[in-house]
Amino acid sequence: MQIMSRHYSKILAIIVTNALVLILTSCGFTPVYKHSQIDQGVVPPIHIASIDSVAGAAFYHALSHLIKNDESSRYTLNCSLAYSSNQLLISKTSDVAEVKAIQTVDYKLIDNLSAKTILSGKYNVDGYYNAIYSPYASSVEEKLSQENLARLAAKMMHTQLIIYFSKNK
Repeated sequence: MQIMSRHYSKILAIIVTNALVLILTSCGFTPVYKHSQIDQGVVPPIHIASIDSVAGAAFYHALSHLIKNDESSRYTLNCSLAYSSNQLLISKTSDVAEVKAIQTVDYKLIDNLSAKTILSGKYNVDGYYNAIYSPYASSVEEKLSQENLARLAAKMMHTQLIIYFSKNK
């Protein structure tokens, strides 16, 4: 008897799930975000200048996956990254427990036809990491934090480009 009730509850769950899917799709609900349609062709191909650092490489590769990087394109994006950190929590024994990491991005978008800067600015990406009492482990955490912040900064740069090109078509 108990086996049949489990069987009926599974069938009921499948029926309810299918009913919900049919109801939601028939009401006109569509996904808000699709990865393949992030900028919907708003951002043209842009030559992204490389940055000579580990965080710069992470930024470059993350941004290259979001927009088409073409050396012969009309636009060139020049960026510079600056990293800083502040110790936040210090215990009674003077051990640092948490560090605030700040990745600053300074950027210029240049139109190669007119050789003018058409978009420039500066923004910060903040993050935190735990300071581990081993110097090597803390160094590894700091490097990972720099790379993660650089990837996040690339996503923010992509958003800036979408906003600019959607307003200036």
